[in-house]
Amino acid sequence: MYLTATIARHQQLFESYYHLTLQAPEIAAAAKPGQFVMLKAWNGLAPFLMRPISINSADCQSGSVILLYKVVGEGTRLLSTKLPGDTMQLLGPLGNGFPLGDKPGRIAVIGRGIGIAPLRYLVETALRRGNEVYAYLSAKTEQQLFERDYLSAIGAVVRCTTDSSQNVTDCFEKDLDTLPFTAAYSCGSNRLMREMHRFGKAYGFPTYASLESQMSCGIGACKGCVCKTHDGDYAEHYETVCQCGPVFPRKGSYDDGTD
Repeated sequence: MYLTATIARHQQLFESYYHLTLQAPEIAAAAKPGQFVMLKAWNGLAPFLMRPISINSADCQSGSVILLYKVVGEGTRLLSTKLPGDTMQLLGPLGNGFPLGDKPGRIAVIGRGIGIAPLRYLVETALRRGNEVYAYLSAKTEQQLFERDYLSAIGAVVRCTTDSSQNVTDCFEKDLDTLPFTAAYSCGSNRLMREMHRFGKAYGFPTYASLESQMSCGIGACKGCVCKTHDGDYAEHYETVCQCGPVFPRKGSYDDGTD
């Protein structure tokens, strides 16, 4: 069902990156970490398709939903021009989110670039449930380390790297011998996700990866976001990112044809 949301706040963070706060109580009440919405903020038929944007945070008490997005095309360019009080159409929350265990533990979240966006809500939820959270964030520059200060302020242990410093997976690997993790969650490049899967197998904890993909419908009908997956026995399957994901358990692997 399509819902109408009203912009409460719209802030440019850095260059083409924006924080968008929407009043959308139905979505805020149902949203889980790792899910996304399909969004249309313009009138007329062009652009024709809605845009998928991951949920950065949600508050069921205030009814607010926060999106962190980057302007990459005409749809997000039009979105960036919208002001508080403007309305838009939303479909969501969609997809499978990040699963958290019933018992509190020590978890790691690893994000690269705009892949940091869906991890904030995961960290917020995990901390509320009594988990100890280590957040490993990576970006090209210091300015793109979004949520660093916020995550630290709410109680996560935050480690940050940039392209001019060490690799984020090297930073995580250094902690593995002294910090036993119960699970790890990632969003970023396929290379990052393969590395996290390798660590999980070596150290015996489950890993979950949020896959970024171009989408058209958001509900699995158009098959435009199909990716190849491998189960634990490495048998091949084909699944839609929007419906079967975007979060996949890393029992085997998957391939959307990108790095």
